[in-house]
Formats: sequence, C-alpha cells, structure tokens
Amino acid sequence: MNMPIVFWGNGRTFNHDDWTRFPQTPVEGFGIVTDFEFFDIDGDGVDEIILSRTGDGKFCLT
Repeated sequence: MNMPIVFWGNGRTFNHDDWTRFPQTPVEGFGIVTDFEFFDIDGDGVDEIILSRTGDGKFCLT
C-alpha cells in the first residue's frame, strides 16, 4: 500500500532525500487518508501530525 510521505525542510525549501513514510494503518479497511492536522498534543512545544482515515472498500463486515 502507498502511504503518505513527509518531505522534511526548513519552512522555505525541502530536501528530496530527507523523507519519512507514514506506517500502514493497524485497522484493516481504513487505508484512505482524508485529512492532516497539526497540534501539540503533549504540550512539549512540538506539533504532532494527526491523520484522519476512512474506509477504503477493501474490507467488509458481514
């Protein structure tokens, strides 16, 4: 599966060689990323990246 990628930079430019791929979702059938939010959840002064996901139609409950 092709997960989203973050290209790291300094706010003005980015480096094509410095990137991180997000892991696959641990919840089967929720592979589509619909939104990204940035928020300092733990109060350490650094924003965390929060992904919202939705169903991808590859898993069906019966």
